[in-house]
Amino acid sequence: NFEQPVLKAFVKYNPLTYLFTMSRNIFFLGRYDDWWGFGLASVFALLVFVLGVHGFYLIKDKAAERL
Repeated sequence: NFEQPVLKAFVKYNPLTYLFTMSRNIFFLGRYDDWWGFGLASVFALLVFVLGVHGFYLIKDKAAERL
C-alpha cells in the first residue's frame, strides 16, 4: 500500500502534530511521550511568531497607507 508510508512521513514531519498530540495526551491520558518533538515544534512556532510580529511592525505604516 503506497499511501501509508507517505502519510506516516507527512505526520512525522508536521510540526503541528507534536503540539496537538502532546497537549491531547497530557489532558486525556495524563502522560507525555515525546518531549523532544514537542520542544522543537514549540521553538519553531515561537520563532515563526516572533518573525511575523517583527515583519508586521516593519510594514505596518505602508500597509496602513494602502488601506
